[in-house]
Amino acid sequence: MSAVIKNALLCDANIWKQKKDVKIEDGKITETGDNLSADEVIDLEGYSLMPGFFDAHMHMVSGHEPFDDTSLKNWALGGVLTVRDMGFGGKQTLEEFTEWINGINDPIRAQVVTAGRFICTPNGYGHIMGGDENGIAVKGADEARAAVRKMKEAGCQGIKTAADMERFDPNTPVLSKEEFAAIFDEAKKQGMWASAHIQHTEYIQPLIDAGVPELAHMSLDSIPDEMLKELAEKDIYITPTLQVIDAPRPPLPPGELPPGMKEMMEKEAAIDKH
Repeated sequence: MSAVIKNALLCDANIWKQKKDVKIEDGKITETGDNLSADEVIDLEGYSLMPGFFDAHMHMVSGHEPFDDTSLKNWALGGVLTVRDMGFGGKQTLEEFTEWINGINDPIRAQVVTAGRFICTPNGYGHIMGGDENGIAVKGADEARAAVRKMKEAGCQGIKTAADMERFDPNTPVLSKEEFAAIFDEAKKQGMWASAHIQHTEYIQPLIDAGVPELAHMSLDSIPDEMLKELAEKDIYITPTLQVIDAPRPPLPPGELPPGMKEMMEKEAAIDKH
């Protein structure tokens, strides 16, 4: 079964607001051009057509909230066709989560790629983000590699960890350079992406030295030109998220901000002034 979309203004990396035919065969785009033919013709006169967006940093489930694919449908209807879950924080098991993702049959929904559970030290990043069950705690390089393989076996596509806990609690333990290096190396061997939470420049160089492929969020202070050059030369990506993590998240109780949030926002506002 094939179809061709006609008369829409096509917008992609190579074409901007030009009327081009788009041919679809067996659910996949196979060709763009002029005067294409197919079993079915879809006339989109007056509409624009572009590739689906990719939300590179979000969290699917946290706390006691049940699995619900409503947000996935809303993303798709808004043009976001793939979302990357950067750490599952729910009370359910990792296996229950990946089974739920893989079992959603509704075609009108965003696809999900996930990092599964956070990999951290005991009482580390996963604990701060909602409880010990939200992270896989490791001690040593061997356990770090085993945690990556566990994620792979559970059906996860990537790994999420963290080196910078200053915004939450500066006394929170973090992984060693050897543990970070083991995580990043094993993820590469397993064909998985890996990302490390970062929001202060002083924590970036140790991650670079450990072989980090991607930094999640962005430093709140300046990054020296030499470090930016090194990040570019080593093909290390940054997913900045524009610091939306600092915004109060609904639903909020009436009255005062949640404990600690006011102080956090005042601290980072002071940093911004510099």
